[in-house]
Amino acid sequence: MLSSNEEIMTTSDESSLSFDQQEFFSNKQRENDRINALKNLQISYNQLESHYLKSVHELEYKFHEQCSYLFEQRSDIINGKHEPTDDECQLKTDFIEINERSLPSNDQLGIPSFWLQTLKQVRLKTNRK
Repeated sequence: MLSSNEEIMTTSDESSLSFDQQEFFSNKQRENDRINALKNLQISYNQLESHYLKSVHELEYKFHEQCSYLFEQRSDIINGKHEPTDDECQLKTDFIEINERSLPSNDQLGIPSFWLQTLKQVRLKTNRK
């Protein structure tokens, strides 16, 4: 046999619920409505973020396509596959500090020890305790 509280809980008619129980269910419904509203906002945000990431990816792809020719040229010069012309050797900006070094002989290909010199000039950050 069901107790009086259990009978109230199993009844689908809300009018038979006590005031406290009606308030509980009303509050619970408002909480669920708020949660659903927050979920809808999250879904909207996810859609916007997806559109943003797709746009960023397209921009990065376009940039990479435009720069790939320059990267290939740079690699060819460093590895000695291409000897730059006089026009290519003219520095186009005043913002780069030029270090005077001894000029390599004409029979030398590429830039000897390019990566070694580059890495020596980079300041390394270390986590020392």
